[in-house]
Amino acid sequence: MPSVDPKLRSLIPPLDPTEKQLLEASIVAEGCRDAITVWAERDLIVDGHNRWDICQKHGLEAPVRELPFEDEHAVIEWMCVNQLGRRNLTDAARADLRGKRYNNQKQAKGGDRRSKHQNDALKGATRDRIAAEDGVSRPTVERDAKFSAALDALSNLGVNRQEITSGKRKVKKNAVVALAKLAEDDPDAARQAWDRVVAEGDTAGSIKAAIRDVRNAKAAETIRQTGDDLVELHLGDFSLLADTLADGSVDAIITDPPYPADFLPEWDRLGATAMRVLKPGGWCIAYSGKQHLDVVMRKMTDAGLAFYWQVIFKQTVTATIHPRKVNTTYKPILLFQKPPITPPDAYFVDTIQGGGVQKDGHEWQQSKDGFAWLIERFTNVGDLILEPFSGAGTCPVVARSLSRRCIAYEIDPQAHAASAARLWGDR
Repeated sequence: MPSVDPKLRSLIPPLDPTEKQLLEASIVAEGCRDAITVWAERDLIVDGHNRWDICQKHGLEAPVRELPFEDEHAVIEWMCVNQLGRRNLTDAARADLRGKRYNNQKQAKGGDRRSKHQNDALKGATRDRIAAEDGVSRPTVERDAKFSAALDALSNLGVNRQEITSGKRKVKKNAVVALAKLAEDDPDAARQAWDRVVAEGDTAGSIKAAIRDVRNAKAAETIRQTGDDLVELHLGDFSLLADTLADGSVDAIITDPPYPADFLPEWDRLGATAMRVLKPGGWCIAYSGKQHLDVVMRKMTDAGLAFYWQVIFKQTVTATIHPRKVNTTYKPILLFQKPPITPPDAYFVDTIQGGGVQKDGHEWQQSKDGFAWLIERFTNVGDLILEPFSGAGTCPVVARSLSRRCIAYEIDPQAHAASAARLWGDR
């Protein structure tokens, strides 16, 4: 009697419930008309798994046809090609099968004694042939190979391959690869991340966001155990003091520069500092007034920063801009990046609802909720944040509470003293 090999069965994309119900009704009414295909040498089913299950369930006879195969690699190649010829495949299932073909053929040819150059040429020919047969690009086949290998690795964590390839869970291929990479280094963290994705429902949940959350939780616990204070607070001009920072050493600048026209030159210095100290893809996030917004935008992009987006901070009170005769209820927060543009791991809504006025430490003081929203979405635990205009210290206070490192500068002695008091009291 034919038997089922779980490894081979995993190559068969599952039927959706309606398809399976219709197939079962047809077989019960008319019998199994299509033969079950079996690997002759080992009596293992290679096609017709669903029909076989239904026949076994109802005690029905199933016709069998035997095909000879040289080895398991030949079986996998036949199964992948056979499945790719069907029309009801999801994009993820098709990508998995293409990738499985490529990886399988690389393994089949990797055991001989050809030179590396010859093997690379064979791999290239295999990739090109698969791409041509399925009408995709060569890079697509290479990405699919990584995706399929990642699904293989994640099966060891208990991740059901077909939960992803069936389209039940809407996830990106590169995110699946990232989860598999995490599983190599920290299986427990990868399992926690996948559990978070599953908990968010069938079609929701970003794998990369879940990985980020798990890593942040672990890093925060490490920081808590070591007792790291995380914050440095300096009195003086940021553009001079920041000279001590190494190039490309800062993850994000999050700040609230002064808005009046007299301070517009500070944006030139902010842009220049950001381009030097930020890592590639690092964020420069700044509150801004609106009256000189066009000048601010130009200064920042002239410095070399890439404009990413604008977030609207909704104020709970109305402010009056007398020179323009405007009563305003929001404040723009400008998001720039040191190239290249690198999107965050999770989607965000571009509005923040302010929680109330907080001016106890400085006349231009911003509320904690705005800084917390920005820090949580655009940095990770342990990241280094630079705050060039610290004022009363809201950014470093919030950064420390969220287990981020922060180097803050303030040129006004009174504001600096207020910051120190908020952070450390009478220490």
